[in-house]
Amino acid sequence: MSSSMMRDGGSVGAAGSGDVLSAGGYTVDIDALRSTANVVLGVADRVGSVAERPSMQFAEEYGYSLPPAATSWAQRFSYLIDGLAGEIEHAGFELRGTATAYTEVDIAVEARARQLSSALDGSDG
Repeated sequence: MSSSMMRDGGSVGAAGSGDVLSAGGYTVDIDALRSTANVVLGVADRVGSVAERPSMQFAEEYGYSLPPAATSWAQRFSYLIDGLAGEIEHAGFELRGTATAYTEVDIAVEARARQLSSALDGSDG
């Protein structure tokens, strides 16, 4: 399991500094999840920059029959790397969205617990 999600009882000490959500037998370090999302988005940017760099820019110097093949290969390579960057970026946004969803659930649960506590305190007195 990654450092951001592990079975209860595992140590999460160094994984994050703040928000740790524990439910259903799993512990999620929300800060570590958000940090991982940012790293993944940075990787997507770096991969995307590779797709923008010219490939086979000296293809015309390869002789008579190779330039068309080299140009075709460079276009396919750039297209595929750009697609890979898009997939990585999507994964980063999914991770970021998951961290946000965990945070929202944590806030909602805390608010509901306070509401129930207030209701119980009010009925006792």
